[in-house]
Amino acid sequence: MSITFSERYKLYQPVVLSDTFEVTFPVFDDDDLRVDVDGVDEPLFYVTATYSDGVSNDAVITLASSVTGVDVEIYG
Repeated sequence: MSITFSERYKLYQPVVLSDTFEVTFPVFDDDDLRVDVDGVDEPLFYVTATYSDGVSNDAVITLASSVTGVDVEIYG
């Protein structure tokens, strides 16, 4: 199986209260993801994803609290 090249990073800068963010790169395990909110590690999030052959291309991160006016960075 081949996987397309990915930076495994996504930046969001929400301008309205948001708590859900799409992961735009392949995910191999929920524990592979890290989220920073305004430069600080955010441990309170959960992942919704469908895995097929060990890879998810539809993962979504939901934060425990909605945020706005900050950088939300997702790392794989």
